[in-house]
Amino acid sequence: MPNSRATCSDWPGASTRTGNSRSRPCSATCSAYTSALKQARATASALAESAAEYVTEESRDVVGRDELNAFHDDVDAIRDDVERVAARVARLQAQAGAAP
Repeated sequence: MPNSRATCSDWPGASTRTGNSRSRPCSATCSAYTSALKQARATASALAESAAEYVTEESRDVVGRDELNAFHDDVDAIRDDVERVAARVARLQAQAGAAP
């Protein structure tokens, strides 16, 4: 009676074995495992995308990339404006101190 437990210790070569009664079950097992793993990865990817969309669009717990970039641009503009005002104030103070 042949051994009913097939091992897939050589997965890449499992489907190319010849003359071994275990090559078909091993190949089928490996194929089923590979297919299940691909499906699990696709499901996980879809779940991650859905979760990301939910927290950025629906619940607004996370700010979207475009909105964050716009915020950074606004902060940079305000920083530049404050630096210009500070330079002008310093210049006016210097003029007021130099005036008789």
